Amino acid sequence: MAKPHKNPEALAELQDAIYREKVLRARAMTPEQRFDAVFELTNSVFERRHEGAMWQRSCHQHGSFRGNLTDQCPS
Repeated sequence: MAKPHKNPEALAELQDAIYREKVLRARAMTPEQRFDAVFELTNSVFERRHEGAMWQRSCHQHGSFRGNLTDQCPS
Protein backbone atom coordinates (compact mmCIF):
# COMPACT_ATOMS: atom_id res chain seq x y z
CA MET A 1 0.00 0.00 0.00
CA ALA A 2 1.31 3.47 -0.87
CA LYS A 3 1.97 6.02 1.85
CA PRO A 4 -1.49 7.43 2.62
CA HIS A 5 -0.24 10.81 3.84
CA LYS A 6 1.25 11.53 0.41
CA ASN A 7 -1.37 9.96 -1.81
CA PRO A 8 -5.11 10.82 -1.60
CA GLU A 9 -6.09 7.59 -3.34
CA ALA A 10 -4.07 5.54 -0.86
CA LEU A 11 -5.68 7.46 2.01
CA ALA A 12 -9.13 6.68 0.64
CA GLU A 13 -8.14 3.02 0.30
CA LEU A 14 -6.92 2.92 3.89
CA GLN A 15 -10.10 4.60 5.15
CA ASP A 16 -12.22 2.09 3.23
CA ALA A 17 -10.23 -0.83 4.67
CA ILE A 18 -10.65 0.48 8.22
CA TYR A 19 -14.38 1.00 7.71
CA ARG A 20 -14.78 -2.45 6.15
CA GLU A 21 -12.96 -4.04 9.12
CA LYS A 22 -15.20 -2.21 11.60
CA VAL A 23 -18.34 -3.32 9.76
CA LEU A 24 -17.21 -6.94 9.61
CA ARG A 25 -16.30 -6.90 13.31
CA ALA A 26 -19.70 -5.40 14.20
CA ARG A 27 -21.56 -7.98 12.10
CA ALA A 28 -19.73 -10.78 13.93
CA MET A 29 -20.83 -9.50 17.35
CA THR A 30 -23.78 -10.85 19.24
CA PRO A 31 -26.47 -8.39 20.38
CA GLU A 32 -25.12 -8.67 23.92
CA GLN A 33 -21.59 -7.82 22.75
CA ARG A 34 -22.89 -4.79 20.85
CA PHE A 35 -24.84 -3.67 23.92
CA ASP A 36 -21.70 -3.98 26.06
CA ALA A 37 -19.66 -2.08 23.46
CA VAL A 38 -22.16 0.79 23.52
CA PHE A 39 -21.87 1.09 27.30
CA GLU A 40 -18.09 0.93 27.15
CA LEU A 41 -18.02 3.72 24.55
CA THR A 42 -20.57 5.80 26.47
CA ASN A 43 -18.62 5.45 29.71
CA SER A 44 -15.33 6.47 28.10
CA VAL A 45 -16.94 9.54 26.49
CA PHE A 46 -18.53 10.50 29.80
CA GLU A 47 -15.17 10.20 31.57
CA ARG A 48 -13.47 12.46 28.99
CA ARG A 49 -16.25 15.04 29.23
CA HIS A 50 -16.10 14.97 33.03
CA GLU A 51 -12.31 15.41 33.00
CA GLY A 52 -12.69 18.35 30.62
CA ALA A 53 -15.32 19.97 32.83
CA MET A 54 -13.11 19.55 35.90
CA TRP A 55 -10.16 21.04 33.98
CA GLN A 56 -12.26 24.05 32.97
CA ARG A 57 -13.49 24.44 36.55
CA SER A 58 -9.96 24.48 37.92
CA CYS A 59 -8.93 27.03 35.28
CA HIS A 60 -11.88 29.26 36.18
CA GLN A 61 -10.89 29.06 39.84
CA HIS A 62 -7.35 30.16 38.94
CA GLY A 63 -8.69 32.88 36.65
CA SER A 64 -6.66 31.65 33.68
CA PHE A 65 -9.38 30.19 31.47
CA ARG A 66 -10.28 32.45 28.56
CA GLY A 67 -12.44 30.01 26.63
CA ASN A 68 -9.62 28.74 24.42
CA LEU A 69 -8.95 25.04 24.96
CA THR A 70 -5.34 25.50 23.84
CA ASP A 71 -4.69 27.78 26.82
CA GLN A 72 -2.75 26.01 29.53
CA CYS A 73 -4.26 25.98 32.97
CA PRO A 74 -1.96 26.21 35.99
CA SER A 75 -1.87 23.04 38.04
